[in-house]
Amino acid sequence: MKDWVDSCLQLLPETASIIHKQKIRVESSRKEGVLASDPTKGKFSVFSSVVSSLNLECTSRLNLIVIGDQEPEFEAGRKIQETLGSGKCLLKIVQFAKKRPEELSKEQSRLTKEFNCIYWRDHDEHLTFCH
Repeated sequence: MKDWVDSCLQLLPETASIIHKQKIRVESSRKEGVLASDPTKGKFSVFSSVVSSLNLECTSRLNLIVIGDQEPEFEAGRKIQETLGSGKCLLKIVQFAKKRPEELSKEQSRLTKEFNCIYWRDHDEHLTFCH
């Protein structure tokens, strides 16, 4: 059975270098049972593990960019921000419309072009991408 990481790598091959730099595959596999029963709780658990692995300094501010097409990942991002405190976590949500893979590819291309702009913004944001 494919997990969300395998699906992402298949549908959004440009994300491979980012995904492979993180421990997301291992964490996703470990949390698969939780993801199936409660997607928001499972994604929050995965996000928490990744954030914990960053060993943020007490003066650091996390620039969390959540990219997806479903509410569970967005809610998990909001919970991370709530846990850390809004002053310690800048949250940017990039929401892809649920579409066919070829349309999703166009949205990914747009994200690739706009990513630096999104990254450097200094405020919370929820963007909806439609190609």
